[in-house]
Amino acid sequence: MWWNELKHGAAIALLIAAANLTAVSRLYAAEAAADVPALTAEEREAVQAKLSATFANFQFDKMEPSPVPGVVEIYAGGRIIYYAPKQEILLMGEMYSANGVSLTQQRVAAFAGERAESVDRSVALVLGNGPKEVIEFVDPDCGHCRAAHKWFSTEKRADIRHLIYFMPLKGRAQAEARVLEALCARQEDREAALSKVFNPTAPIDLTKAVRCREGLDLLAAQAKVAQAIGVYATPFYIIDGKVTAGFNAQTLAEQLGERPATVSQAGR
Repeated sequence: MWWNELKHGAAIALLIAAANLTAVSRLYAAEAAADVPALTAEEREAVQAKLSATFANFQFDKMEPSPVPGVVEIYAGGRIIYYAPKQEILLMGEMYSANGVSLTQQRVAAFAGERAESVDRSVALVLGNGPKEVIEFVDPDCGHCRAAHKWFSTEKRADIRHLIYFMPLKGRAQAEARVLEALCARQEDREAALSKVFNPTAPIDLTKAVRCREGLDLLAAQAKVAQAIGVYATPFYIIDGKVTAGFNAQTLAEQLGERPATVSQAGR
């Protein structure tokens, strides 16, 4: 992959000035990002041509101006890399405002939110049929994901439609086995099977593990969705187009709002 080539590739002469990026970027306030003029078509074409000529195997999704004059933001693989075309330097790190806010994470979250509409809902593990959609990316071995699952299970909100996507599980046979058991279960049994996904204390006999074709295909498709969105943490939520990384019960409750007095249980 291009990322490994950037890290290790002898074929690409990559100059990284990451160590000083965070300290220098603290000089720029958060409001600066809103005042940065957009790149013109000519500017974008010129920067892209120079980037491609210098780093031939570098692939990215989007390019935008950064708060720092002469530096652009390159969106690639769920992260932002900064590029100074005049100096032909790629900068890896985060930009912080003077009040300690990560401008980088703000921009990454906004980019992921822009892609919410393109999420393939057909490959999710779906719970509920309420009017409020919660898109969640989880890792079964993630402690915060387990806490989030417990919170949703306790809340039992009938007003949400919960779309769950699992992050890539390559090399983790037990995690994959637990997830496949849930993905291969009948729709009406998936909620119960999901409780086992976040319970690593009971190892599965891998010789008897469930491995249906549909489940394997769904798991592979979900990994592609996570990559396309640019998921950079777990759990990772998209609610009303807004991205939230990590689990915070109060934040989730605020985003979901008050429960209606009566909500149909249809589809649960």
